[in-house]
Amino acid sequence: MIMMNKIEYLLLLLAAVLLPWDWSYSLYGVALLFLMGVAKTVRSRKFLNPMLDAQSRWPLLALIALVGWYAVSLLWTANTSEGVEMVVTKSSMLLASLWVLCSDTSYLTRRHLRALLYLFAASLVVLFFVRLGINIRRVVTEPDTTWVSRMCFGFDKRHHSYISIYILVALWGLYHEQISRWRQMPRSNRTLWVALVLLLVVYLIVINSRAGVLFLLLSLFLMAAHAWLHTRRIAKPLVSLCCALVVAVGVHYALPKTQNRVNQTSVTAEAAAKGTTEQASRPDKRLAIWQASLRLAKSEWPLGVGVGDRFDNLKPIYEEFGDQESIDRRKNSHNQFLDTLVSTGIVGLAVLLLFFASLLYVAWRSRSWQLFVFALCLGFNCLFETLLDRQMALFFIPLVIGLLMCHNKLHSTQS
Repeated sequence: MIMMNKIEYLLLLLAAVLLPWDWSYSLYGVALLFLMGVAKTVRSRKFLNPMLDAQSRWPLLALIALVGWYAVSLLWTANTSEGVEMVVTKSSMLLASLWVLCSDTSYLTRRHLRALLYLFAASLVVLFFVRLGINIRRVVTEPDTTWVSRMCFGFDKRHHSYISIYILVALWGLYHEQISRWRQMPRSNRTLWVALVLLLVVYLIVINSRAGVLFLLLSLFLMAAHAWLHTRRIAKPLVSLCCALVVAVGVHYALPKTQNRVNQTSVTAEAAAKGTTEQASRPDKRLAIWQASLRLAKSEWPLGVGVGDRFDNLKPIYEEFGDQESIDRRKNSHNQFLDTLVSTGIVGLAVLLLFFASLLYVAWRSRSWQLFVFALCLGFNCLFETLLDRQMALFFIPLVIGLLMCHNKLHSTQS
């Protein structure tokens, strides 16, 4: 069993390093983790993870139920091939959730979790430097390529929303390190901590993720509030608030308004307030996509159109709007709540909301700021992206929840 635990932890370390670079390698790691968990369960004959109590299992059970309901929606899906592909894609979330629920992770210590955090943050920073080098070379060798175009839209080829979630998770983990262990850290570790935080913030800004930058600003205010509650000192919260203002002003003025996606959000909001879809669709197609999804959801709200038929049913509405770009590119609702409602009806949406409600309840019950902020981060990004369509989020979400649950258990038993 000791050897199995070592192999399992090695797989977690590999996933922490490889996930920012290529999700496919991490997906293999999750599959191996699941198999390792099955082997440990069979050998020990313990079918539930002792690091999770009954209430802590609710969010993971909700994720499993959501995948199951997506599979059930195949019964009324006309495009079964697309539906099966989507369900198979979501199976990684099922495997990761089952691993967290069933595999005994009591061998994990604070030192183990700390190593996972720093490896994950360091991997993101190394990736940032690699991307920076690639883009510098392109600017030098390609005369038609400008710094603005490379930094606004071409800095990282992967989807910026998911990378921003990774960075925010790493930043909140590092913040917890600072608030709980700063005085015990050697000077070299403090220098490393500062370097990681600064580079991750820069990375988050240059990938030009609106949801990421906006949640970063919110996080700075939350960190200031938490630091004040934790230390009862005003100096650190004031520094955090000043940093929030500096970041906000820098993001607003550093890039041209035509290419700054954060600035475009205000244009979309103004168009939404005026009720003009055309105005909103120029800088951002989301408003038109959401209106199309709402129209479809109103007519198919009990069970949805099925997991494989969402785009086939959205396409005629896009054509009615004259939105050729959405016909060519937008295959989902760009909003997880709307997409779940369109695909699986009110039942699927209820299960998704149950997941968030149970996650927030567990965070409140365990007094876990990290789990609370992770739930907020996921919910905020779900307003703008269909997160559960990509592997970059599907197995990452249960893994982070499981590791945070382990951290909460260790904190409660050792405090």
